[in-house]
Amino acid sequence: MSEAPKTVEEPVVAAPATTETPVAEPVPEVKATEEPAAEVPATTEPASTEEAVAPVKEEVKPVEEGTLGYKGPGLLKSFIFQKKFFWFGSEPVETKHLSSYLRGEKPEVANHNAAWASHTGEGLLLFAKKPTEKASPAGIMNLSDVSDITKDGPVAFHFTIAGHKHTFEAGTAADRDNWVSVLKSKVAEAKELAPTVKEHETYKKSHSALSKPFTAAAAAATPKKSTEVKKEEKAEAKEEKKEEKAEAKEEKKRREG
Repeated sequence: MSEAPKTVEEPVVAAPATTETPVAEPVPEVKATEEPAAEVPATTEPASTEEAVAPVKEEVKPVEEGTLGYKGPGLLKSFIFQKKFFWFGSEPVETKHLSSYLRGEKPEVANHNAAWASHTGEGLLLFAKKPTEKASPAGIMNLSDVSDITKDGPVAFHFTIAGHKHTFEAGTAADRDNWVSVLKSKVAEAKELAPTVKEHETYKKSHSALSKPFTAAAAAATPKKSTEVKKEEKAEAKEEKKEEKAEAKEEKKRREG
């Protein structure tokens, strides 16, 4: 009896270890939900703090007229500021409307300025007590003779004419700066205009008539009796004293306050 053949078992050879990096399985993409982005509300605030703080500058218009405190040359006139209405001339002023000015000013100055005004108001700074009295100016300042325009203190300024100081007081610093700026421009224009005015026939005739003896009063106003003139001058002087006292009281209250 023959023996059954034995089965030879072959050794199992282990698969060699691979050095390749295993491929990572792809991660499935997660699709973002298509929700609309939240709208950022528009802001009305300025981009920077500086823009928010910076004040809006208002356009300053060149001044043409206005009320100013005024101190003229002389001991009495330079004591306190008196309120006067000033304006830059543009139209001629007839000599007959300058009677008050001609009586109160020295002839060598008054005749020149009145003759200038009879030709043109350009180049002149005029003033009166009130805006309603512009037709009959109480004073004339020839800007062609002005020099040394200077700011004085917080709201005041001054200039000189023939060595005499004229001081003005505005309501605010901005108002004062506006007057000074316009004055400098007007003075430059007046100095250029002066030679032309003096050569004009209207100026020559008016100046000649005003310079003749006893002619200035006749040309400036209707002749009046001497008693009437004296009464009128006394009344004006009395009224001015009242106004000066009232203004002095107001000035004192303002300083004490």
